[in-house]
Amino acid sequence: MFRNTFRDWYFGADAGGMFLTSASKVCYLNLQNALIDVHCLDATGTAAAEPLEEAESRLLRHLASELGHQLAEDVGASHPPRLRWSRADRTVEGPEPTTVPVR
Repeated sequence: MFRNTFRDWYFGADAGGMFLTSASKVCYLNLQNALIDVHCLDATGTAAAEPLEEAESRLLRHLASELGHQLAEDVGASHPPRLRWSRADRTVEGPEPTTVPVR
């Protein structure tokens, strides 16, 4: 089931201990809850083979996008650099190289 695989990607033994901020946790749980809501199970608990409806698909994509944007916000990837970097000028030609005497 995708929901379990998604959970294990964040919190499984091989995930390396992913931590979420409060804002990311809300986005993550909203997505997990939506996955539960749209995941139709039959009487045996097996996933139904019916495709998602357009509205369900749109909701899941929106919530996944919200989570992705929040994770980028958390690590600062959504912000421009705080330091102004300037390109280095060309290296100035120095004096002629000298040789070191061999001893």
